[in-house]
Amino acid sequence: MRKLLLLLISAAFFSCSTQKLEEQAKIDTFFDLEGTLDIVITDLVEKRARLHKKTTVNNEVEDVSLSFNSVEEWKSQLELFYEADINKVGLGNNYRTETLQAFDGIEKTIHSAVNNKQFVKSIETSVRDGKLFTVRILASDENFVYSIENEFILYFNHFKKKLALDHFTINTKEEMLFKKGLELKVEAQVVVD
Repeated sequence: MRKLLLLLISAAFFSCSTQKLEEQAKIDTFFDLEGTLDIVITDLVEKRARLHKKTTVNNEVEDVSLSFNSVEEWKSQLELFYEADINKVGLGNNYRTETLQAFDGIEKTIHSAVNNKQFVKSIETSVRDGKLFTVRILASDENFVYSIENEFILYFNHFKKKLALDHFTINTKEEMLFKKGLELKVEAQVVVD
């Protein structure tokens, strides 16, 4: 019984210290992509939203409607966006930020990689009248064996003044030496009844 109790206490201690390490590994320098996704996902779960997803892989199309009951299921659908978050220790000096005034009152903030070593090349947010309506992420990598180019875009609306995910797109083009290239396109629409 003591061994079991000791094991449970140890597990609790290590899980708490792991969470603390994760919190310490985050910085608050750039756009809070992870926090924004957490907010909209909580809302999607509360509204019991569904996802209509069209996936095209090398001209083969799959069309599905998906229902999710938990935050974890939604997070798995948006995993690529979570992985693109640049608010991490060690990345603070690897990106420069500039804000541009675009047409029609749109303000764009762009976090661009200082060098090509970073997988995420840029995160661009577009805001109109103080409200976020798109987040565009460009990520790429290449070496002598393969090259990959990604574009991930989140589209938001503000139903009843509340930030809500409307739809998202994922475009990936991958080329490998001695292997047929891959083109992936995902168009996903959030459906709320």
